[in-house]
Amino acid sequence: MDKEEILAKSRQENRNGDERDREIASRSALVGFVGMSAAYVVMLLLEVFLKGRTGYNLIVLFSVFLASSGISRYRMSGSKIYLFAAACWILSAVVWFVLYLWRG
Repeated sequence: MDKEEILAKSRQENRNGDERDREIASRSALVGFVGMSAAYVVMLLLEVFLKGRTGYNLIVLFSVFLASSGISRYRMSGSKIYLFAAACWILSAVVWFVLYLWRG
């Protein structure tokens, strides 16, 4: 193999990004999810127990976040379990949003 063939093969293998870069992106997304989830729980507890509010607005935001994540995973993997999960989270978001508007 000459230099050009090796470079062409390397470009073909790495057309979707370097494996290390994909791993970094995946782990970063997981850490971001955990951090956001922790912040959500703290905010919800403060909203409910300190301020005496329902916290429906925060539940709507988190449900939309999980629905978006499920849709994205479905589009990338094609696995229908992610589509089902996204549909459930969308339904959840709608229900909580209606409760937020109704009960505030």
